[in-house]
Amino acid sequence: MRKLAISTLTIIIMLLSQIPEKAQPNDNPMGKRMFGKHNIVKMLELTSEQEKQFNDINYKHQKETIDLHSQIQKNRLEFKNMMLNKNFDEKKILALTDENGKLQADIKRSAINKWIAIYKILNDEQKEKWAMHFEGFEPREKMKEHMKERFKERRGF
Repeated sequence: MRKLAISTLTIIIMLLSQIPEKAQPNDNPMGKRMFGKHNIVKMLELTSEQEKQFNDINYKHQKETIDLHSQIQKNRLEFKNMMLNKNFDEKKILALTDENGKLQADIKRSAINKWIAIYKILNDEQKEKWAMHFEGFEPREKMKEHMKERFKERRGF
């Protein structure tokens, strides 16, 4: 029984770690982060042709990832249903976890491909702005560093 409880807890932790992190605004040389397509287009000062390409790239990315997000939610729902009905199937839970991990990787790969595609349509000045915008999407290390600083500030260290 204890082994089952530990396995269940481990699986729940693994599933929760698959939840995407929400980007948080940060201080950067450009001031407050610009969220949303319109703010980014304004920041980059895109030409009408670039804006059309930008919109096409975003559309393609959204179309690619909508089914991936949907499948992740379906897998989470199936896992939740198994737990609520006490229908614990270790192989199925591990398979769902593995699948969600692969789906998350596909979503991240698509986001990187989108960033690269947009970068390729920009001039040199716009590329600098785009790179600064992307700086805020660094992985967890930057968030960890920020959290440590906030902890120190609150504790008076």
